[in-house]
Amino acid sequence: MEVILLGLGLAISLWTGTYDPALFQNFTTPWPDPGLATLCAVAGSALLLCPLVWVWRHRTIDFLSLLLPLEAINLFAYFAISTTANKIPKEAIGILQMVGLLLLINAIGFFVLLFAMLFFYRAAAAFHARLPDLPRPQEVLDRRMETVFRVGGCFCALLIALPMIYSGTIPLLSGRGDRLALGIIDPLRATYNFAETFFPIMVGGLSVMLYRKPRRFLGPDGLILGALLLLQILTSERSSLLFAIMATAALLSMERKWPRWLLAAFFVGYLGCFTVLAGFSALLRNNVAKLQSGDVLESSIEETFYGDNIIDLHDGAWVFSHWDFQPLMGKTYLGGMVSMVPSGLFPQKKEWHLGLNALRMVGLDTENHFGLRISFFGESFLNFGIAGVVMLAVVLGMFFGILLRLTHLAGAGGCLSGTGTSPPFQPCLWRNATYVLLVQIFKPLSNSSDAFYSWSLIGFLIVVWFAVVWPRPPRHYVMRANSGMALEMRANDGSLKSTQED
Repeated sequence: MEVILLGLGLAISLWTGTYDPALFQNFTTPWPDPGLATLCAVAGSALLLCPLVWVWRHRTIDFLSLLLPLEAINLFAYFAISTTANKIPKEAIGILQMVGLLLLINAIGFFVLLFAMLFFYRAAAAFHARLPDLPRPQEVLDRRMETVFRVGGCFCALLIALPMIYSGTIPLLSGRGDRLALGIIDPLRATYNFAETFFPIMVGGLSVMLYRKPRRFLGPDGLILGALLLLQILTSERSSLLFAIMATAALLSMERKWPRWLLAAFFVGYLGCFTVLAGFSALLRNNVAKLQSGDVLESSIEETFYGDNIIDLHDGAWVFSHWDFQPLMGKTYLGGMVSMVPSGLFPQKKEWHLGLNALRMVGLDTENHFGLRISFFGESFLNFGIAGVVMLAVVLGMFFGILLRLTHLAGAGGCLSGTGTSPPFQPCLWRNATYVLLVQIFKPLSNSSDAFYSWSLIGFLIVVWFAVVWPRPPRHYVMRANSGMALEMRANDGSLKSTQED
């Protein structure tokens, strides 16, 4: 269905000319602008309040409800753009002229995304969408999935440790130059990126296993989880820890119905901690003296918005100020499609990469810089203008809306069929983890630079299918299940006969 939507949208955009970004070339409203400031406040508030509303109503924190508010914080960086733009004095004027356009297209995209999510969510509910039947008995799926998390956790810990062992560098205890040098070495960066892909779901899965049986904290499961967290902290990379918190919260939230006040408190606390810790960790790595010389809380929040942390709007406006407004016509999306292919076999990969294209536009060195991020809907506008923004919003809205409905059913704890008529059951870890992974797989559609993560997670789902779903259940389990069904049928026959006699 999504292919049909994309094909239809692309045909309409080519026919109407809305694929051309030049339609917005003259929209250069310099910062500050009261109208754009209001738009920023409204769009950001919608991205904060809508997830909070569905968390409150359904008593489940899903991965998406923690992802969209981060985009709201990215939009709020508009109010600090004057300070961040002047960090590059010769580029400041161009950034301040183009940030309004970038804010506008993102606001349009997010409004369409939220509307599409609501439409497809309500459509799924109206058509009585139900959870697919489990391909194997839940007990078997959960036991095998626990094994996957144990083995995968050990493998992930090894991949995180290897670059530090090989280079002899512990990023958390090293200077900025050593950390950057570690990231520039291709094999080490690729190894760590591969581990970073699986880290969140491994932490989330192991956390659920410990929640179900707390005594496992003192066993191998607790040891694996502790090693994973310690190694990740030593890398000083914050994004993986953030996604691990999101995955853990989503999976634990689906284990039972938590009190609404507790979910709301976690939601607010999560955003508050992110806002503070993003700046605090940046100062801890790059400017400890500032932490020691002033108020820690104030300095951390200031660093979050005025430092190099929330800079999607800044980098996107910088790229737009050097862009000739000729559409890329999907070139960067092709780069995402071949992101798993080695550069030696497909050298065009680096020419099509979104982050590297952005570096070339602003004249930066592509060898010693990892790339620029140009906001959630920036890439779609670069390729297909406003039509690309709307198409991406509709497609993601369809994916996320249907996934959100399935997530609420899976976490309802009410029935296997999703109809709410069966007795309570323990949620299926395999199914819940799959839904969390699907959100992470679809998210890079907004930034093809992260397509490597999507392909890696798709490969992981294939491995999970062969390890968890494909093998038949143990013979003794099948015999026990068959005997249970026979007893149930006899009981039903007996009750039917007694009813007929009555």
